[in-house]
Amino acid sequence: MALTPAEKQHRYRERKKQEAEKREREIARLIYKQPFFEYLADSGFKDAIDMSFDLAGIMPPEFEDDSDGRTATGEIEKDHAPYAPGSGSLGRAEVLISAGIDALAELAGVVSSYKKQEIESRIAELEQSDLDTKADIVRLEKMRDQLEKSVRITLPQWKVQDE
Repeated sequence: MALTPAEKQHRYRERKKQEAEKREREIARLIYKQPFFEYLADSGFKDAIDMSFDLAGIMPPEFEDDSDGRTATGEIEKDHAPYAPGSGSLGRAEVLISAGIDALAELAGVVSSYKKQEIESRIAELEQSDLDTKADIVRLEKMRDQLEKSVRITLPQWKVQDE
C-alpha cells in the first residue's frame, strides 16, 4: 500500500529528527569529556542546589553517576523518550531544568488564579457590607492588578545547538 503525502512527510520529519539527535549526541561526546556529575561534585555548587530543593521540601536529584535518565514512574517512556540515549548525567540535568521550569510555571499560574479568585470574593463581600471599605477595596484591586502581570526571570543559557 502506498504512503499518503502526509505519511511520507511524517516519516521524513521523524528521520530528520533522529538524525539531528544522533548528531547532537556525537557532538556532545566530542565536546563534553568530563562527565557532568563529576563536574557538579567538584564545582562547589551542589550544596546550594541541594539546599534550594530541601527548602522547597523536595528531595534533591542525585548525580552520583553518569547513567541515563528515566522518569519516576516509567509511564512517559511508553509514548516517547524524554531523555536522549547516552545523555547521562548532563541529559538528566537538562531535563530537570526544562521540566522544573514547566512545572513551576504551571504552579505559578494556579497560585495566581487562586489568589485572584479569593481577592474577587473579598471585594464582593466588602461591596455588600455596610462599612466604609473604599480604601480596602482599592488596596485589593491593586493586589489583583499585580496578579495580572507576568514576571520575567533570567536564567543562564543551558541549551546549545550546532548550526
